[in-house]
Amino acid sequence: MSTRFFISPAVCSASDKDGTTILNVERGLVYSLIGVASRAWASLIQHPQGLTLEEIITSVDQGVPQIERRRLQVDTERLLVQLQQKELVHTTELHKPQKPASEQALLCAILKAVMSCLLEFRLNSLAAFLHLLLFDVTLSLGGFRVLHNIVRNWPLTETTTGCDEERMRAMSAPMERAIRCYPRNSLCLQRSAALTCLLRNTGVPAEMVIACRRIPFKGHAWVEVQGNVVNDSSRVQVVCNTVLSRC
Repeated sequence: MSTRFFISPAVCSASDKDGTTILNVERGLVYSLIGVASRAWASLIQHPQGLTLEEIITSVDQGVPQIERRRLQVDTERLLVQLQQKELVHTTELHKPQKPASEQALLCAILKAVMSCLLEFRLNSLAAFLHLLLFDVTLSLGGFRVLHNIVRNWPLTETTTGCDEERMRAMSAPMERAIRCYPRNSLCLQRSAALTCLLRNTGVPAEMVIACRRIPFKGHAWVEVQGNVVNDSSRVQVVCNTVLSRC
């Protein structure tokens, strides 16, 4: 039986005519593919059930018939080895379902309950500061993967009090104060993670967007609510137009 290749479940990617950008959530690293490598990746993305080496080569060969078949096979084999080494692709033997996220969901529920108590007593600035501290510590100790998973699993509070715009204004100002008072210089990732979860605590369906600009490369994170940027200029959607993750 031929070995099949699968995209790792811990990977987010975006492809267009210029190539593919890949985010390894486990490691917090970004990779770029162009040409034949990008076509091979696009084929794997379109087939979550996995592809054999021969199937990958055939799909790529249809797009670049000018490349000799033997050379295409060698290049594809080398590519797959590199992708496996970077844990972006798994073979049949290595592919395993992800572990249930019940522990992460429980942790998020506990953290959310604590933060919600502060908001109940209108301690918005303290809640904002603690959200910022939480994700600063998380990034330092657990890395990008843990931070990403916490934001992804942070539940949305159901509320009928006020509209989204009112709640966004009520939380954005305390977060700005917390950022100014915070003793360390926080990155856009921590700030966006903190504001996303703070807004969800008040019933605003916020999501953290992780994106990049390819040339010259620049990674960035921000918060959106229903497609509108909350903590940055709307121009960021144009400048960093390769979206790698929404959580």
